[in-house]
Amino acid sequence: MEYTFVMIRPGAFRRNRVDYILNRIDDIGLKVEYYDFKFLTPEFIYEHYANLLDGSLPLDIFERTKIENLSGMVIGMIVSGDDSILKMRELIGPNNVKRAQEEFPYSIRALGDPNNNPDNLIHASDSLESAEIEIKRFFNRDLIDIINSIDIEEEPLVLKKEVV
Repeated sequence: MEYTFVMIRPGAFRRNRVDYILNRIDDIGLKVEYYDFKFLTPEFIYEHYANLLDGSLPLDIFERTKIENLSGMVIGMIVSGDDSILKMRELIGPNNVKRAQEEFPYSIRALGDPNNNPDNLIHASDSLESAEIEIKRFFNRDLIDIINSIDIEEEPLVLKKEVV
């Protein structure tokens, strides 16, 4: 069993894609073990996306990513299953929305707006080490503490739109 961190970003809420993303995760045999909804802080974003500030990418990519992530609520999740990191990375597709749409049209990031590249709807850890760091950053707890506290009888995350 492998655990990874996944974060559904504000663009998924704006496009009403949260249920779709959760279903896609389920369809590939992975399970959402734990989740929380939050609004990110600038401090969180600077730490989480520090790799965008290393000089290898234009600064405007970080700024657009920061604006996108501050624009609404996110869902942070611990997702489990065999090869969960690899499966999630394949499911979400490449960071660049235009590339995702051209080369990986069935990926989650292909649903984003190609004119607003940071609006790629989802983040997933790229390694076990990253998953542990990102889980601790988002939930303020170590993975093992969270796993030990999970109630296995708990209902899975399902978001439903109420029809009025």
